[in-house]
Amino acid sequence: MTQRPRAHRARSTFDPPPLVVPFGPGSVRLDRRDGDVRAVEHPVRPGMTYLLDETTEPWHTAERRWGKGFVVTDAGGARWDAATRSSVVTGPDGVRLTARHSLGKGLVLDVERRFGPTWVERYALRCTGADGSTIRSLGIYTPWRDVYASAADALTRAVHAHVWPGGAAAFTLAQPMDGAGPVLGLRVRAGELWAYSIESREALVTGSNVRGHVVLHVTDAARAPHAFGGQPEIALRPGQAYVLEWELDWYDSVAAFARRHPPPVALDALAAPVGEPIPLRRRDEGVRVRAPAPAAVEAEALRCSREGEAYVEIEADGRRSRVAVSWHPPLEDVVRRRVRYVLAHQRARHRAGPSAGALLPFDTEHGLPVLAGGWADFSDARERIGMGLLLQEALARDWVDDPREAQEAAAAHRRFVVELIVTDDDRLRADSHRAAASERLYDLPWVVLLLAGHDTDRALRLFRAYYARGGADFLAIGIGVAARALVRVLGAAGRDGDAGEVARLLRRHAARCVEAQAELPAHEVNYEQSMVAPLLEVLCVAASLTDDPAQARTLDTAIVERLPWLLAFGGPQPHVRMRDIAIRHWDGYWFGREQLWGDVFPHHWSALTANVLRLLPPAAAAAVQRDRGVPAQRLAAQIYAANLIDFRPDGAASAGFVMPSCVSGRPAHRADPVANGQDWALFWPLHLGL
Repeated sequence: MTQRPRAHRARSTFDPPPLVVPFGPGSVRLDRRDGDVRAVEHPVRPGMTYLLDETTEPWHTAERRWGKGFVVTDAGGARWDAATRSSVVTGPDGVRLTARHSLGKGLVLDVERRFGPTWVERYALRCTGADGSTIRSLGIYTPWRDVYASAADALTRAVHAHVWPGGAAAFTLAQPMDGAGPVLGLRVRAGELWAYSIESREALVTGSNVRGHVVLHVTDAARAPHAFGGQPEIALRPGQAYVLEWELDWYDSVAAFARRHPPPVALDALAAPVGEPIPLRRRDEGVRVRAPAPAAVEAEALRCSREGEAYVEIEADGRRSRVAVSWHPPLEDVVRRRVRYVLAHQRARHRAGPSAGALLPFDTEHGLPVLAGGWADFSDARERIGMGLLLQEALARDWVDDPREAQEAAAAHRRFVVELIVTDDDRLRADSHRAAASERLYDLPWVVLLLAGHDTDRALRLFRAYYARGGADFLAIGIGVAARALVRVLGAAGRDGDAGEVARLLRRHAARCVEAQAELPAHEVNYEQSMVAPLLEVLCVAASLTDDPAQARTLDTAIVERLPWLLAFGGPQPHVRMRDIAIRHWDGYWFGREQLWGDVFPHHWSALTANVLRLLPPAAAAAVQRDRGVPAQRLAAQIYAANLIDFRPDGAASAGFVMPSCVSGRPAHRADPVANGQDWALFWPLHLGL
């Protein structure tokens, strides 16, 4: 049937019921009035819609429903929503929908959707003007339900959208957040996708618990020409059309998607030391690979004599795609440079007394320490403690240029923390300028790690204080590692009773974690990788600290059951910043100068996933090998290596690289200029013995 255009209106209780059409073993719910895609369902996942729902996510509106979008040309921009004309036809092979959108500017967009064994969409943008048109941005909304309403909701009703805008080999995988299937996979069949952007990230509306609207781009040259290795401009002659076609289908797992659709080039690793090869495997002999100088393709491997990130161009079957790799210096060199920079720039030398021992965020663009004021994530405590921990680990390995200066700075920082951050009742201030203690438990394990072996009695008091204040019902980053460190220090000092107390407190914490199941206590975000990683860290360390075989079996089982939750945060994208790196989409706002929301790849807490992989007991490590095809320790090393990409040769660093081409219209795909918190990505592999 043919329908006339309808004006947009909000759905009411009098709206007709949806049209449900089969899609493989699942179904798609369509708006009966205009054919808009409203939800995708699978019988294995009752209650999961895979897509945002306007009734439960009120910031999601009809104008950003699936398949709507916008174009920017040399003559201006336009959006499409209501169709000029449309049709819905049911046949023996399924349901076919068509829609035409007159965009003005001499452009018409024809959209076709076919639902049957798979779901195929075709977008044909045609130039109808006499002068031709240059397409500078073309974006299509794919509103995945990538939200954190709560841990329980996330694990039963939400998906991680793993997006790869790699040209002809582009894909998106909607992975249920519990790590199980079915995965809803989208892959490009004609045309290319070269970028993705994020919309609807406003602090007072969506905040940190919402990924936002994911927009897939044929190009985003108008707003971010540099993004993802460069954005094309598409010149259409009069009468010419650009065609993008993609297919969606169900997959048992992410690995099943990769097996069914092998990429033109496969790379087992995406990062390597400078001069070392990154081996590659071509799908067939016709695949051509070109690396930008000074990188080169030699003997089925990529090599480079200079550190940095490189986009590698691929051509297969006449179509282009792209992957991204990097080469890094040895970890020791990165640490030495970073310590050198911290000592030269991030000490609070302008202060007097113990306060001068603070280590501060630093604006690497303007050469100034960043002062907190009322912004907690610029404070001289909290995550900045990671710099002090890095100094201690570097000193322990003699990875410093001037041991005396580094020792003085490390001692001054511990004095600053003890005298100005730790309170008399074993609480912590969020900043030395605040007299009152913070109620935040988050930071206590970090101070335990800082003081263990230097002021062990105080470290033990703080560890006890964490649990006295309800820490067993919280998942603080590093609490398991802090317990392990304290047990070792106390044991070496012959204080077996105190070491046993620490182990008992952690085992009780682990028991609470097992009892909680999916009802995890919220952090500053309702659900996030840095909740699930500490959960598993507690379970892993507790398992290593028990002599009770029954308890060890219980913990091993709990670890294997929950590990997919953590690994689901990372996707298989062939980009060194993204593969197996956990999605985090708020840290650029809180930790950076630009206050830019959107996916941060990588962020220093990305290393928490690697920490868990380092700590896994044998049964869980075997599960990683079986499910991922790579040993857990190697996967951990690859995640740690990816985190080296944001440390510059001069030792400067970034609070986070915001990955999308744009976030709510602001150009992105760039590193924030403030060095803030990223030293944790160096501390963890040193402390855990990489």
